[in-house]
Amino acid sequence: MTNMNFDILKENICKLMHDKNITQQKLGDAIGMSQSNVNKCLQIGNNTRSFTLEQVYKIADYFDRSIDELVGRNHESRPMSPEAICDFFMSLISHYTVVHFDHEVKEKVPGPYLDEYGLPQYEDKVIKYDAFYFPNYMTPPAYFDEFRIDDIQAEVLAKGPELHENIKVNQFIQKFIDTFEKFDSGVYDEDDYHILIDAYRKILSK
Repeated sequence: MTNMNFDILKENICKLMHDKNITQQKLGDAIGMSQSNVNKCLQIGNNTRSFTLEQVYKIADYFDRSIDELVGRNHESRPMSPEAICDFFMSLISHYTVVHFDHEVKEKVPGPYLDEYGLPQYEDKVIKYDAFYFPNYMTPPAYFDEFRIDDIQAEVLAKGPELHENIKVNQFIQKFIDTFEKFDSGVYDEDDYHILIDAYRKILSK
């Protein structure tokens, strides 16, 4: 890491501490450091003392952030790889975070015939896709047997049917889509867009 990376790291850690009301002592307890050493490592421009890589990993886990986020690497313009997308959905599906359903979409696809310029003529075709949503309420999948359904019902009786984490995710997604569309169409400038998204993330993390 360059010195600039270290300063960005320290600034981002300080911001997370401020946003989540975390003291230097509390962060130190979480990563196995004294408060005084945390203070030294957070001093901007102090190139003689900084967190070790192991401590950075612990800090990232503590705040539920990636290392890339902590050091300021911006991936907004870089699309996820197919492997990353598949890993993401495998995790959501295997932990029953999302519900799957079939969704049909009419799309324009190249047909078997060419036009006068030798280009394919497009035709309408209905394609069935796998679609997903984050349920707000606990619903067992149709393939669960009676014993697994009984477990779900017992959990509903104990905790209630609401999936509060999913409710928060759905609220964030709705706000994000509305804000992004306004930003993309020029209603919001980039500064306003990031201010709003940061505000939504703070609500999400509470």
